[in-house]
Amino acid sequence: MTELRCRPDSALNPDPRPIRHLRKFSNYLTPKTGLTSVDFWTLITTFIRNMFLNWLVLISLLGAVMMIPRFYLVAITLAPNWAELASLHTRYLNAHPGLQPDWAKWADSVKQHWDIGLTILLAVGFALIAIAMAYAIIDVPSTGNARLPQSRFLKFRELPLLLMSLVLAE
Repeated sequence: MTELRCRPDSALNPDPRPIRHLRKFSNYLTPKTGLTSVDFWTLITTFIRNMFLNWLVLISLLGAVMMIPRFYLVAITLAPNWAELASLHTRYLNAHPGLQPDWAKWADSVKQHWDIGLTILLAVGFALIAIAMAYAIIDVPSTGNARLPQSRFLKFRELPLLLMSLVLAE
């Protein structure tokens, strides 16, 4: 019993000798071996059924997740309604008769707002990359080996990388 409580000596063989022996010589999934045994075919059908059930859930989830970049692309490629903006500008110029229309300057001012938004998205994307890389440096066994929990890994490594891929997918 004391051998089971000890920490493993090697990362390659983490289990104590009694557990290794059990895993090597036990056959609990198919007690009766052979292609014609009922246990073997029960194992195969259970495996295939579970695989299809997992695929049903995971492929549906994957399809829903893969739609996120499409919705994001639609959101960032929406162009301004130039006709409506031009009519608003024309009404403004009609209300102020002394002003002369400078359509080129007006078009550049509208485009600039879009450019600023894309620049902010680019900066946010690179900030998220920096957060993910900083976490990777902290948790690498050769440098920090902080042994942080999985929730921290998901929050500070995977989530920033996912958000970065959405932000930079323009």
